[in-house]
Amino acid sequence: MDTLHRRNSLGYIIGPRTRSSGPEIVWGRSSDGSLIHITEAQSGAVDSIRCECGEPLIAKKGHRLAHHFAHASGSRSMCKVARISAVASFVTQTVRNGKVRLPILKGAFRYVALENVSVDTFGESIGYRSSLAGHPNRSLTIFIKLTRGQSIPSVQQVEEGGESSFVIDLSKFTNGSDELLRAAILRSAQRFWLFNRAWPSAVEDEARFNRGIVGRIREQLPPLSRSPLRGASLTLPGSPPGKDKPPISDVEWQTLPASELRRRLFGNKYERRQRP
Repeated sequence: MDTLHRRNSLGYIIGPRTRSSGPEIVWGRSSDGSLIHITEAQSGAVDSIRCECGEPLIAKKGHRLAHHFAHASGSRSMCKVARISAVASFVTQTVRNGKVRLPILKGAFRYVALENVSVDTFGESIGYRSSLAGHPNRSLTIFIKLTRGQSIPSVQQVEEGGESSFVIDLSKFTNGSDELLRAAILRSAQRFWLFNRAWPSAVEDEARFNRGIVGRIREQLPPLSRSPLRGASLTLPGSPPGKDKPPISDVEWQTLPASELRRRLFGNKYERRQRP
């Protein structure tokens, strides 16, 4: 009998979010130090795999629950060290292998290639420091949110550090496939500036831009209805009478880049040119 579900590289069950779909350990270290995924391990403790925290692991590969590792000591709580390591490895590989969409700046979206990616701690938060490709002196720090309640550095903290920083909110994507997670990190997940050294008003400008979008959306909704836009058809300014914009599916909301969603909602009139 096959397992009912499988887990992504962050340890979350792929599929609808439930109380039991939270993260588990899916990576361990073999005796020679190489990284082993749960799919490569034999059931039980025969492979002598250890957690990133150093504890011995047991591979749980039954026929009912999604496969994962667990501490041999029997601890039921998710190992914080293992979780941070899994997220850090996935994020750094994703950022190194693709262009990342920056939060809106001066009314436009921009994609940049990053290099020299390293992991650093900022209190209880994990930051991914990098430099713009070809510009080693232009540094940038990315913070990843996996849950709504996860703490991130304050604007004041990052301003004091003097390094441009922004947040990518993955809280809506944690139970997605690795492919969906990569797309979310690079382009489709919501993101916002904490501080931009070259453009200090970036946070305020972004908030003003978003308020403008919300206002335009509300203008298109019936006066007594403020229902979610998913599945809604909007009549765009300047569009021919009787021709509504086709609905946007749930999958498209999660996978399309922000620029395309904006085009779908408001038409070409509000498109911005992306910087090279």
